[in-house]
Order: sequence, then structure tokens, then C-alpha cells
Amino acid sequence: MAAVAFPNPLEGQNARGSFFIEGKPSLDKADKPSASIASVSPLYLKTMGIPLLSGRHFTEQDRDPAPAVIIINAVMARRHWPGEDAMGKRVRFDDNKDEWLTVVGVAANSRNLGLDTEPAPLLYLPFHYFPLQFMALVARSPGGAGAVASVVRAEIRAIDPELPVERARPLKEVIYASVAEPRFRTMLLTGFAVTALLLAAVGVYGLISYSVAQRTREIGIRVALGARPRQVITPIVREGMTLASIGVALGLAGSFAATRLVASFLFGVDATDPLTFVAVATLLLGVALLASYIPSRRALRVDPLTALRAD
Repeated sequence: MAAVAFPNPLEGQNARGSFFIEGKPSLDKADKPSASIASVSPLYLKTMGIPLLSGRHFTEQDRDPAPAVIIINAVMARRHWPGEDAMGKRVRFDDNKDEWLTVVGVAANSRNLGLDTEPAPLLYLPFHYFPLQFMALVARSPGGAGAVASVVRAEIRAIDPELPVERARPLKEVIYASVAEPRFRTMLLTGFAVTALLLAAVGVYGLISYSVAQRTREIGIRVALGARPRQVITPIVREGMTLASIGVALGLAGSFAATRLVASFLFGVDATDPLTFVAVATLLLGVALLASYIPSRRALRVDPLTALRAD
């Protein structure tokens, strides 16, 4: 299965056009609706695995003198015909005031411009309506990508030996290339974040454990007066956890306020992802719990007389 298209999927290329909608008032040029335009052959949606939500696919009969037809994506259908069936609606481009284009299908949304770009209104035209000298050829086969590329090159050479074929590569490679830069930024920020988190955890543990160790004399006195281990450990742990909770709350508030600064550098994750905030808070509070409990438990094993003589 193969199809041709322009612009190349997932490579950031974009053709746009503004249009009029039949039955709706004309707007100024700045306010006119617009959409990305993809010129595709009949099998494009099937080849790319884009579901058709309603209507039909293009056919070889969709060329002059047949009426001009288009397929739109779900975003465009909802934006310009909310609560209505978009099938049969008509639009026309600014530069073609005599020809109306009829909607014959609504396709599922796709990220044609890149995986880091939210779906926007998209209008598919039959390739015969908008032919170009350069195009992307997409092919789907149960065989390996290398075998498909060889077959495609051979078929193109059979049609025209002088027709160049540039960058034949699997779609997976195109996808990886389209997200390479944002993925690198995300990995870099993740590395910095993990390092900062580890430093924070070490700092919390060191500070709280040192504070507890300084209370060895107090612990010895309480033990000498007959206090049970639980009566000694509980207030120390409670105090450590209270201080840690205040620090974590302030830190999370500051982090949440700073999310706008890093949102554009992230890919595939929300800057305010609640799971991330919960995980960080849980880790730091867990470290604080250990930092309070372990030194106080260790201090209980010290002979009360030795603890009383401690500075």
C-alpha cells in the first residue's frame, strides 16, 4: 500500500490557506478561518493509519471534471461546524472564488507537523487538485523497511530513471528525528532535576540527623529518668517530620510557580504532572523520617552515663 503527499509528514513543513465557509458571513482577511493543507493521493489515510471517522476516502474519480471534494480532520469539523454534521458542507479558497469544495469525509486528528505540536485544523485535498513537482511517497508493507525502500526505488526507476529519490527511510526514523531536539532538552533537564533531588535528599538527611545527634545528652537524660524508647523517639521524629513537611510544602509551591519557565523545554510530560510532585514529596519526607529515626534509635543504645557526660 502506497500514497503520495505534500507536505512531508512529521517534518515541520506546513502549507496553509484561508477560506470562506458557505452560508456564513464573509470576514476580514485577518479574521478569516484558515487551516493547514495537505495534498494527498487516495490511499494516504489508509497508508498512514489515520482512521476515517465519517464519509469516504478519495478515489481516482475525484478529479476534473468531477466536483472538487475535501476531507477535513475532527478539529476543523468541531471548530467550524460545532454540533453539526460536517458532511456536505462547502468551503472555497480566497484565490478561487468560483469553485466550492465539498466535505466528503472527516478524518481523525493527526500530528502532521510533529509529535510536539497539538492537532490543528487540517484540510486534505486530492493530489490531482493541487499537484506539485516534489512530494513525499509513503508506503506500508508487512516486510522490513529496507526491503520496501528497495522495491520503491526500483519501481520509481522503472517509471523514470532520472527521477531522484531523496532520503528513503522508515517512518520510525522520521518520528525519532522530529522529536530529537525536545527529547534531548527533556533528558538534560531530567539529569539536572535528578541531581538536584539527590543533593536535596542528602542535605535533608545530613541536617536532620545532625540535629538529632546533637540531642544525645537530652536522650540520655530521658532514658535515665525511665522514659520508654517510644516516648523518646516519637517527639523527635514528629519534630523532624514537621520541619521537613514545611520545607517540602514551600519547595513544591516554588516549583509549581516556576513550571512556566520549563514547560517549553519538556516533551511528553506535563510540567505540572501531579505524579512527579507526589513522588518528590514522598522521597524527601521518607528521607526526613529515616534521618529522624535512625540517629535517635542509635542514641538509645548509648549508655545513659556516657550520654550524660557528652558535650
